[in-house]
Amino acid sequence: MATPKYGFGYTESAGMFGDIQRQLSEMGLGEEFGWGNTRFDKMSGSSLSEALARKFGITEKMPGSMFDPISRQQTEALKWETYQPQLQQQQQTLMQSLLRGYGSGAARKASGGFSGSAAQQQYQTGIKDVYGKGMTGAIANVAKQRAQAYGGIQDTISGWTQQAQRFKTGG
Repeated sequence: MATPKYGFGYTESAGMFGDIQRQLSEMGLGEEFGWGNTRFDKMSGSSLSEALARKFGITEKMPGSMFDPISRQQTEALKWETYQPQLQQQQQTLMQSLLRGYGSGAARKASGGFSGSAAQQQYQTGIKDVYGKGMTGAIANVAKQRAQAYGGIQDTISGWTQQAQRFKTGG
């Protein structure tokens, strides 16, 4: 069975982008809006108003000012590439710190002057652990930032639905 696609190659299992694209498609917005540059840039309050009116069977014209589009900043905040400089900075900081420690003679002291000693191997293992934990923490921080961005987009989409429903019911 083929996995359904929701535009621009994203599938329902494509994580955050795929999930948002699925939601847009279910709202009747998938054909008009997507993650590609040209379609995404066309998202405006008035185009959202028209699409949501079709979705909810609203015959009156809803003001476009009721709907804030998903911003470029919101979608950029979902991309791992956005955080590449942050991760590279953390990597460089960790490497410099570890190299200072290694160059300070601590490794020679740990080895007792003998390469391959158990103490030196423990020291090297410790270096790997410090680096691994530091980068794991940096990646976890980026994942948290991406999750917050995803939540913001979910709030935006939810707000569209609520606004359209209130408009329809006169509330």
